[in-house]
Amino acid sequence: MRFSISRKDKPRFLSEEIIPTKLSDSTTAGTALSSQPPTKENKIGLIGVKGWLQFLIVWLILLGPLVNIVIIEAKFIGAESNFPGLVSFNEWNVYKISLWAATVVCIALSIFAGLGLANGNSWKDVKRTKVILFIVGPLAALLMKALIPFMIFGSIKEMIPEIIGLFFPSLLWAFFWTFFLSKSIRVHNTYCRNNLSED
Repeated sequence: MRFSISRKDKPRFLSEEIIPTKLSDSTTAGTALSSQPPTKENKIGLIGVKGWLQFLIVWLILLGPLVNIVIIEAKFIGAESNFPGLVSFNEWNVYKISLWAATVVCIALSIFAGLGLANGNSWKDVKRTKVILFIVGPLAALLMKALIPFMIFGSIKEMIPEIIGLFFPSLLWAFFWTFFLSKSIRVHNTYCRNNLSED
């Protein structure tokens, strides 16, 4: 006995029209999605340590500390070359030790912040980095260019232009990266995966 299944009675999974229909629906949906304005939902691909976030981490861990070491060492070498008698003054030696101690602390904080961003996935890592950016930036500038010299030498009038020239750029630097960490979609996706609106 032979049985036949009419076109009308065919189950849905045997219908040859289902594949073209699904392909058409998929194409239409893809076109509609691509025409939508960028949102946090369809920018979910912006995730991970890349782009400007990667540059910030490299700066905090490697470039920033190296730049600080080179600048301070060059400053001391230049001063002692121009004024050889400085090395015989106790105040100068205390100044050098104090400045290097403050530099080591700032470098340690900078590396700590960079490693936190590189290995972390919590918004707490971002908040901690924001605070450290201001500590190793404008606050460190005031400490090393104003407070330490004043405590050791007693007068910093001659250093005021240098203080201003270092403080305001470091302040702008800290504000720029704080703004970036607050507004970047990549940062939010990387450190707030369960709650994109968290701040």
